Amino acid sequence: MKVLVVDDDQRIRDALEIGIQLQWQDAKVLTAADGETGLDVFFNEEPDIVLLDVTMPRMNGFEVLKAIRQVCSRRATTMSTRYAGWSWAPTTTSVSPSVTWR
Repeated sequence: MKVLVVDDDQRIRDALEIGIQLQWQDAKVLTAADGETGLDVFFNEEPDIVLLDVTMPRMNGFEVLKAIRQVCSRRATTMSTRYAGWSWAPTTTSVSPSVTWR
């Protein structure tokens, strides 16, 4: 199983990588520090699961998700944010993650 973690916070990427590897020893964890790099990794590595931060430089999580959904509508994706509510989220997007957690 390949898991792609896209988050601009190095501590979050490290924590998720460690947690995933502790839970599933055979998982290959791929990481990216921004949305554009995350898309490059996604298309090159074809991960089974994508974990996206919502707010990132260069390309936010909704933009990344939209690009992923254009080519692969059935990929498992999860979005996370440190913000308390989703009311600020773009309302023009027609995509949604498979799973959402805060």
